[in-house]
Amino acid sequence: MARSKIGFPAVGPSGAWTAYTPTLVIGVTVAKTVNYAKYLQVGKTVFVQVNLTATASGTASSVVQVGLPSGLNPVLGTGATAVIGSFSIIDAGTGFFTGAAIHSPTGIVAGLAYSSGGGMGASAPAMTVVSGDLIGFSVMYEVA
Repeated sequence: MARSKIGFPAVGPSGAWTAYTPTLVIGVTVAKTVNYAKYLQVGKTVFVQVNLTATASGTASSVVQVGLPSGLNPVLGTGATAVIGSFSIIDAGTGFFTGAAIHSPTGIVAGLAYSSGGGMGASAPAMTVVSGDLIGFSVMYEVA
């Protein structure tokens, strides 16, 4: 195995970031502008960064859910949910909300509010995502 100059295993070129079009579901499928949505797979590790602008309204007090790249679901075990990064909502009329990005076995990422443990959008605080609101996340996880 090749070694770097300081003794760590050398990592070869990892490839390019790949664009994808995530789904946005807030009770219903919501129209959006994809400002940035790319992923990079290095071996069994996947990095994903997403920034969306809602162009329509979701259902009031519904959890904000964003799709991951197709076929690249985290290895978590049957029925497991895990924190895999950070999640944010910039509500144009209210403020900026951050929380943990959680993955569920259905292939989506949702925000988990730090203050209450509730799903962002449904609680802590409950909100209606409307046109102009920004949704973003940055995650890293293992794939099979």
